[in-house]
Amino acid sequence: NGRNLVSAQIEALVEKVMQGDITHGVVACGLQDSKSRTESLHLIIESRILPRPDQTVDEDRVHNALEAGFGLSGVTIHWVGKGKIPKTTSGKIQRYRCRELIQEA
Repeated sequence: NGRNLVSAQIEALVEKVMQGDITHGVVACGLQDSKSRTESLHLIIESRILPRPDQTVDEDRVHNALEAGFGLSGVTIHWVGKGKIPKTTSGKIQRYRCRELIQEA
């Protein structure tokens, strides 16, 4: 909706909200939304246990923090197993592959 946000800032906030339960296991990426003709924000969050016991509580905390911190609403959260976020051999997130992962879901 005309705003440019830095993925790393969003990811850091989500990691903080998850209270250290997840480190380098969050990816924020935008996907083109044909309805609004802008990008919608999607989060991929890794978890050792799926489904998470408190998944609904965790999602509510993330949504509330994103609303308070960035004024973001309508964020879609995708949970994946530990080690499923696509990364390069040096550990950098492969965002284009993350977008593909979301689109396949």
